[in-house]
Amino acid sequence: MVRATASPGRCRAPNSSSTAPCPRISPARPPPPSWSPAGRASPPAEARNSTFSPILAATPSLPRPFRIIAWPSALRATGSIVARIKILSAYDDFLGKTETRTDRADPRLIEGFAATLGIDTPQAEMPPLWHWMLFQDWKRPDGIGPDGHPKRGGFLPPVHHLPRRMWAGGRLRFFEAGIRADETVTRISTIKAISQKSGGSGDLVFVTVAHSIEGPRGPVLEEEHDIV
Repeated sequence: MVRATASPGRCRAPNSSSTAPCPRISPARPPPPSWSPAGRASPPAEARNSTFSPILAATPSLPRPFRIIAWPSALRATGSIVARIKILSAYDDFLGKTETRTDRADPRLIEGFAATLGIDTPQAEMPPLWHWMLFQDWKRPDGIGPDGHPKRGGFLPPVHHLPRRMWAGGRLRFFEAGIRADETVTRISTIKAISQKSGGSGDLVFVTVAHSIEGPRGPVLEEEHDIV
């Protein structure tokens, strides 16, 4: 117990004749609330035991569907907390999405491609891989994005927070029926998988699209595109 004396700002302990500055007594503060947003699972053990709890941050500047999760790190180089923001894409609505397109194997298109390769124009079925001439998504200049591809949105996930897109690879399976000049073919595209990875160059989003092409004489081929 501490008892104050008549001298302002000085206190004397019991059974003592000397005085000393009175200690400053601050009211007890309640502990901070635990991180438990409604409808969300508890954070991992390493996060619960750290000094800082996860922070769920909203970002209205990014279009849906995006979920931003900030995991602050205890970095105090400048006397402040530096937060590392990791963007997790939530593209569940795009999985299983399909698109159907129809095109015609124009004889002039086949003739022009053969001339470009310096070979004779095929008189029967087109050679393998020539189907890549078809189903082109032609756009006006105002419909082209800064990376040279059509502006984002539509069939594929937009992935607005990454600057570039590219075709990373694919797999093909050919059937007996090919594509002949002037035939009409149909392509059904389905988004099979979407995943996000982080590497030395930063965040990457992988989208796998399955294509099934069929002509008047039956299935032509099945193909998978890996888009990054």
